[in-house]
Amino acid sequence: MKKAIMLFTTVIVMVVVVWEKTSGKAVESKLLLDNVEALAAGEFGRDTCLGSGNV
Repeated sequence: MKKAIMLFTTVIVMVVVVWEKTSGKAVESKLLLDNVEALAAGEFGRDTCLGSGNV
């Protein structure tokens, strides 16, 4: 019985993954790209380091 449940779950997961990959819709949306550009816009210009270490 456990093998049947595991097999069924595996098949369902595989079907969902294939369906999502073949759906054709883009993962990136216009809003997401606008947010990334807005966050990156402040990276140019004067940089001020406070302290030391790695990020």
